[in-house]
Amino acid sequence: MRAATEERNATRRDREARQSARAQGDLARARPLFERALAIREKALGPKHPDMAQSLNNLALLLHDRG
Repeated sequence: MRAATEERNATRRDREARQSARAQGDLARARPLFERALAIREKALGPKHPDMAQSLNNLALLLHDRG
């Protein structure tokens, strides 16, 4: 149950960080939030869980947007 809650929180952080960064044009500020969400999700699900791809993809999109 705790792992599921942590995973939902990580998903929410991913989404909020990206939306906030886009709206404010501050992609550098969003990076630590994406990395924290990724770490929480990895701890909750394990590094090989298929849902890890979503957080990894979100971080990759952020880094791509930063150039």
